[in-house]
Amino acid sequence: MSHRITYESKIVDRDLAVAALKSLGVAYQDLNNGILKVTSGPLNRATINLTTGKIESDSDWSHSEHINLLKIAYTEADARRDYNRTGVSIVSRQVVKYQGVEGVVLLNCRRAVG
Repeated sequence: MSHRITYESKIVDRDLAVAALKSLGVAYQDLNNGILKVTSGPLNRATINLTTGKIESDSDWSHSEHINLLKIAYTEADARRDYNRTGVSIVSRQVVKYQGVEGVVLLNCRRAVG
């Protein structure tokens, strides 16, 4: 039997949330009321409340590992935006195991000199 699950997150920036969803290759609808509704992939039927950061999903569709991938993608989008603002370019991206944690994103960067 499925039930609604609510996950806490810090996903409150629309542009970063959209970038994260795109990087995961999932479709979404912007409901224009601070809610993004995921319409494909393992997060299908999840909603992201950009005011509270809460992600609501159905236990039959989304699992915590899918939510964690979204959180990671959001954090990476935030880092990429900050790097772009400060003139740092990303040379490569790796997903590694770091200190026993799987799925850590390592961004190799280069700062423009001048």
